[in-house]
Amino acid sequence: MDIIVEGTKSKSYKPNEVNINLTFTYVDNKYDTCLEEGLNLIEDFVFNTLSKLNIDKECFKTRNFQVRHKTKFDYQNNKEIDLGYEFKEDAFISLDYDVDMIANFIEEISKIENGPKYMMTFGLKELEEAKKEVLKLAYKEMEEKAKVIAEAANLTLNRCLKVDFKPFTETVISNSNLNEVYTENARFAKAASASEIVSKTFIPEDIKVSQTLYSLWLAE
Repeated sequence: MDIIVEGTKSKSYKPNEVNINLTFTYVDNKYDTCLEEGLNLIEDFVFNTLSKLNIDKECFKTRNFQVRHKTKFDYQNNKEIDLGYEFKEDAFISLDYDVDMIANFIEEISKIENGPKYMMTFGLKELEEAKKEVLKLAYKEMEEKAKVIAEAANLTLNRCLKVDFKPFTETVISNSNLNEVYTENARFAKAASASEIVSKTFIPEDIKVSQTLYSLWLAE
């Protein structure tokens, strides 16, 4: 007798990594000024802000960089409007999860004039190990199901003939994220520092890793 079963297992893990995505922008009518001031923003952030936070500047990685001429078409007057030049750099920093560091980061960013926009996501450094662990659990679940079916048919489960491995359907980062809080700066200043509020209240959601397997078993 052939028995086909499905095994699905999930397991939650505490995040131990924070990924900070940053976007720096600067706009000016002159190309040279736009480029110079944009680069100054990056330099100040890397050598001053990161230094205050005790973050190694080598952790700062650039994803893309551009200076482009911006225009906008005025349909009412049927003409192109010159908006000047825009400097834009996207970068990221990956660090061990530390709520105090996150809180201090938010506070330091709030002090920067024309500071970067940012979003934090939370991940698991040992993701591959977690996948293997969940995979083993899914296989055990299939074996248990196949045994129950075999016993119900008054048979003995013999062996597994085939396993169909499908890609993970998983959440590999925590669903929690932390966006910039520029509009909240006034409220933070009245109540307490941003770092104090975040360190007391922010708890990222656990990371859930899921695995589904299909298998064919022989029962005799």
